[in-house]
Amino acid sequence: MSSTRDPKARRGGKRDTTKDFFRTPYAPVASLLNRLARRDELSKLLAERHGISHEYWLEPGAGDGGIIKAANRWIVSCTSFATPLWTAVEIQPRFRPALTKLQPNVLIIDDFLNLKLSMALTPTPSFVIGNPPYSLAQEFVQQSFDLAPNIAMLLRLNWAGSQKRYEFMREYPPEIWVLSQRPSFEATKKRDSVEYAWFLWGDIARAGHFEVLPPWSEP
Repeated sequence: MSSTRDPKARRGGKRDTTKDFFRTPYAPVASLLNRLARRDELSKLLAERHGISHEYWLEPGAGDGGIIKAANRWIVSCTSFATPLWTAVEIQPRFRPALTKLQPNVLIIDDFLNLKLSMALTPTPSFVIGNPPYSLAQEFVQQSFDLAPNIAMLLRLNWAGSQKRYEFMREYPPEIWVLSQRPSFEATKKRDSVEYAWFLWGDIARAGHFEVLPPWSEP
């Protein structure tokens, strides 16, 4: 997702994914996980590295695996936890080779919003983390409510202010962590034109809480 282009949600009754891909860079994911660690929330989401159990995470719009790669990299370098076993869902078949290289536990090439995943995902994921298409973000969040107890979605900050989502936000108030640095979703490394934030729901979230995350530099 980027403010530079926002495709129409549907075309001919189907998702228009021709311009739907913006790779999520490392820094926003690292900022999220670092803050969860500082608040001692990662133990709800991850298992110890040398234990016999694993936690399962779901990426509902995986693209070429940017979030998966960033999260695994941060977990390995900064914690004693094991990387999660991933379910990667991606609508665009062209990303199958890239995602296959990441060796997810489950790889599904299909529209996340059309899937009936709750019966198929065993064990249940402890965490859904994603960067959904802006115009379909509420649908992605609502679908995720049925799949996992914890959710984090990277969205434009102004997603919180829509009249269309007023009732939803009142019923399901998220915790919002604003990125102090605008991310770059483009190969040119040019930063985006608007502010972004992580919206959190579930056991890891303090409903209605708002804070600004410190800057994160690429190691």
